[in-house]
Amino acid sequence: MAKEKDKTEEKDGQEPVKPEADEKVKKSAGLKLPFVLGIIAGVLVVLILAVRFLFLPYIVGSLTSEATAGESKTEGESKSEHGNNPLKEELDVFKANEKLSEFFQTGRITTNPKASTQFVVADFGIIFFPKDEESLKELYPGGKKEEGGSALPPSLSSRVRGIINSILGSMTAEELQIKRDSIPEYVMANLKPFFREKKLFIKEVILQEFIIQ
Repeated sequence: MAKEKDKTEEKDGQEPVKPEADEKVKKSAGLKLPFVLGIIAGVLVVLILAVRFLFLPYIVGSLTSEATAGESKTEGESKSEHGNNPLKEELDVFKANEKLSEFFQTGRITTNPKASTQFVVADFGIIFFPKDEESLKELYPGGKKEEGGSALPPSLSSRVRGIINSILGSMTAEELQIKRDSIPEYVMANLKPFFREKKLFIKEVILQEFIIQ
């Protein structure tokens, strides 16, 4: 009986511990909740700051660069509308200024073919257009062509004759004979850059006389 009584007293002594354990669990749970909420709030703040100061400037910068590139490309395309297609520009000039066409005759050009004692005589006619009326006025001293005068002022006509002289002198007599039919196109291709500098466009080069002796 005494042993049973002691066991009962021991059990009675252990029972009050349970409420203390429950209180500790509750206190621990109560402490963990604000801690977890604080961590979540901190993570959100870090994400917001990262988006604001790291990702957002990068995204805005990328969009701005693309927009600027697009505008630059559009401006470049509009500016190079004729630059990428010089033939179209020439055709536009021809249509707009057909009445302003001019004919320039080089006169006889005599030179020696390459590595030859022979000489070649050539006379070319050049049909050209000014870019506009202002370009035509700038072409002549005083802004007006003299009646019956050359379509090109002396300073330009000398340059043209010099370019043609160099072209003919750079080919042998045999090459000149073989390429005779294509010489006008070759001369025109070499004269175009010079004419464009003066705001002039060549429409056609005509070989009026060609002699090799």
